[in-house]
Amino acid sequence: MILEWLVKVAVGLWQWIADLFPDWDAPAELTNADGMIGQIFALGTGLEPWVNWSLIGVLGAIPLAVWVIGMTVKMVRVLLAHVPFIGGNG
Repeated sequence: MILEWLVKVAVGLWQWIADLFPDWDAPAELTNADGMIGQIFALGTGLEPWVNWSLIGVLGAIPLAVWVIGMTVKMVRVLLAHVPFIGGNG
């Protein structure tokens, strides 16, 4: 019950702070992200003679792949640690 009261107080405080500011409408850049993303890609394709986008894509994917492999190895190690007579917790 105390935690519920604390949550109600926190929500009420947050609503009070939010009510201090006037209402606003989100700008079109935030509500229509497809147009902005398309415009960014259109600007990027014009740089193709000077920028090797395929190389940049590969160089951007390498750290992601290394991270995924590392997390997979870490998860396998943690799971094997719980198997009796194999890991340290058996």
